[in-house]
Amino acid sequence: MTKETNTKIEIRKEVLELISKKYNNICVGDYDPVELEIVQTELKEMAEMIRDKDKLMQLKERHKQLKNKNVSKYFKIKER
Repeated sequence: MTKETNTKIEIRKEVLELISKKYNNICVGDYDPVELEIVQTELKEMAEMIRDKDKLMQLKERHKQLKNKNVSKYFKIKER
């Protein structure tokens, strides 16, 4: 693997460890049941987003390109 890939993996690993630590250290008394569920759900979703970051960025870029193509039908836009 390249140095860039290793760096990305290491950063994501550290962030996931922080999220996991936060998730595991939640005390039931810290939040009421509704808040507890919200916090746990948010932490899980953040972990999934970090795990799937590359896929999300590809989708965002594809959406951006498609959006630009729709506009270029009506306007002459120079592509960079």
